[in-house]
Order: sequence, then structure tokens, then C-alpha cells
Amino acid sequence: MTRSVDRDERSFRRFLDSKWLKALPGKDSDVGAFPLLERYGESGGARVRGVPLEIAVAYWVRECQRGSQTAAALVWACTTETLERRADHDGIEPFQDWPSEERHD
Repeated sequence: MTRSVDRDERSFRRFLDSKWLKALPGKDSDVGAFPLLERYGESGGARVRGVPLEIAVAYWVRECQRGSQTAAALVWACTTETLERRADHDGIEPFQDWPSEERHD
């Protein structure tokens, strides 16, 4: 998760202790509370802590605020894909001119 924005694990651990994260409502940043997952790769199996999606996204957004162009590109791409998928799912052409009463639903 940290490698995807060209950072190391220490930056994420500092983030978990940050006032910024603690200020967000309902965000449990206790690593011990993260689920323990089995990970299999070339070197065999290993147990790693899974990071909740909301915490990972908050970390990436914080890295955007700190000036990381890589984090900004990742958040941009994820946001674009999510909006495109929602539009496809709902049968909406993205960015078409909608009647005003439909825009606010």
C-alpha cells in the first residue's frame, strides 16, 4: 500500500499515529485491530496485517495533501474508475447534460 505511492512503511506508521487521522470520525488506527491475512508469493506464505480500505484511502489522500504526485495520480485514477463504473451500472453516459431534477438524486 505504501509502495503504490513511493513511500516506505515508516511513513504509514507515522500516519497511523497522526493527529490528522485521529481527527477523522470512526477511524481506528490501531494496527493490532487490522485483520491478519495469509499472503502467498514466490517465497512461500506469510502472515500480514490487512489495512482497511478507509485507512488506505485516507493515507493516500494525506499523501496528496503533502504534495505526492504519485498519490495524486493514484487517487485520481481510482476516483475516475469508480465514477465511470457507477455511471455504467446506472446506465448513465458520464457528463451528459441531465435535466435539473435528475441531477440532485
